[in-house]
Formats: sequence, structure tokens, C-alpha cells
Amino acid sequence: MKKTIFTLCILLLGSMAYAQEDLRGNLEGTVLSASGTPASDALIRVIGQARVVRTSESGQFIIGDLTPGLLVVEIISPRWGSNMIEVEIIAGETLQEEITVLRSYHMDELVITAGSLVRSRSETVRPTNVLARESLVDATSTTLGATLEGLPGIASTYFGPGAGRPIIRGLGLPLPQVMA
Repeated sequence: MKKTIFTLCILLLGSMAYAQEDLRGNLEGTVLSASGTPASDALIRVIGQARVVRTSESGQFIIGDLTPGLLVVEIISPRWGSNMIEVEIIAGETLQEEITVLRSYHMDELVITAGSLVRSRSETVRPTNVLARESLVDATSTTLGATLEGLPGIASTYFGPGAGRPIIRGLGLPLPQVMA
């Protein structure tokens, strides 16, 4: 009797495990660039299921054992671009997808500074200002220091009429004298 119950339990657990496998679905397909070239370096990530696979040389991939329902899949190729798609996984079935990744560009204006690091305008801590030729002509004064004095980070020394020197961000030391 005990052997019969034990055998029935093993069979029941085995059939439950088999039924659990049928409750999952699969996703397979190909990742292509916008020009139709296989994206062999793409990563495919199923959001919320911690599943990540890499495409083969021909751009193909297979992700198995997925929970049925609507899933968001993110595809990232450093060379060809990225994409996000929504797929519906059905229990016990394999969904075939052909995914095209699209290049995205983000261009930020660069500000050239005298520092060692290149930063964008949004990353610049100190205020900056550009003085165009017309504005420079309109602001012309008797000395260079007086002409630039209203700009951010610039002050002027005053040693009498016609003798002013700009102080840029606090750097106002006298220039070294060169001995001939």
C-alpha cells in the first residue's frame, strides 16, 4: 500500500512539473539593423523577468521559459542602435519576432574651456557669456578692463584714466617682466 501511494505521488508530481513547463512560453527571432544587416552584438532583455540573451552572428536569439502575458523586451546594440517592443507570450507556444533596431543620436553643444575637462554648457558650473563682434563694438571703452567689466567673472583694476586691466575669475596678478 505504501509503495502504491509513493508511486502515485511521484507520478502526480511528475505530471505537475510537466504541466508547469507547459504554462511557460518562448520568444525567438532575429534582430536586424535599419539597413537589414543582422545585429550580431545585440543584447535582448525581458523587462521584469531578469532574462538577458545575446544574439548569434546571424542576429538570431531564443529566450525560453517566459511567463505568459504581455512583456516588454528591450534590444540594445552598441553598433546598430536600440528598440523596445511589447510582445504577448502564450503558454506552451513559441512567438517568432523580427526586430529592427534604430539608431538614436543625442548631440550636446560643447563649450571649449581652458580647463583640463571638456564640459557641455549644462555641466558648466560658472556662468559664461559670449560677446559677439557687434556687442564688443557697442561696449568699447577706454580700456580693455572697462570694456569687459560687465561680463560674468570679469572685473577691472583702476589705476587712473586709461590704465585699467581685466581680472578674469580672480586672476589679476601682474604679468612677469621679461629681462632682455
